[in-house]
Amino acid sequence: MSETYPHAYLASVVGLSGSGKSTAIAGARVLLGEQDLSNASFHDRTSDPESAKLDRVLHGTDLSSEARMHLILAARRQIIDRQIIPSLRQNDVTITDRYYPCTVAYQAYGEGLDHELVAKAAVNAAHGAIPEKIFVLDVPAEVAVERMTARGEAQQIFDDEQLSFHGRVRHGYLEQARADRGRFEVIDGLAPRHEVAAMIADIINSDLRG
Repeated sequence: MSETYPHAYLASVVGLSGSGKSTAIAGARVLLGEQDLSNASFHDRTSDPESAKLDRVLHGTDLSSEARMHLILAARRQIIDRQIIPSLRQNDVTITDRYYPCTVAYQAYGEGLDHELVAKAAVNAAHGAIPEKIFVLDVPAEVAVERMTARGEAQQIFDDEQLSFHGRVRHGYLEQARADRGRFEVIDGLAPRHEVAAMIADIINSDLRG
């Protein structure tokens, strides 16, 4: 159960861009609904109008790595206060599309900021809304970049530097999962989409009924 709202369950789905997070969440929500579990999902930075404004600044401004981290945390905190916490009061299951492990993976492992500083700031910013389960959809960096390129989210010709960055981010997710095996579940993001959604829903169901 949620550490702050004992009758609710908070889960997060994280991973490289292009790993299939949104699709997996949508499928898992359908399966949870079939089990009569009320549920809602929220994108980490865009599910609130004010957070979406901050997200546009993130993508349209040349910020330092540390400034970008703090803006990400501000956008996330707005989602927590305005969307996630109310959902925890109303629904059996709340799922976030991305969450604080993403900040650790991207800003610490990917961009090279101090790991302890990033982890402490990211977890503190989520105070009151710590997930029971964090699902890492794991795909190779090459696959993630190919999918992003196909969607127009990455340059058409990706280079070794780009692959190296996403490789470091992937390593960051897997390291976090190794350090907290009770909270993290690593799922093969190359598995069929319906299988990924079913695994997420089954684990949540098992936790709730266990």
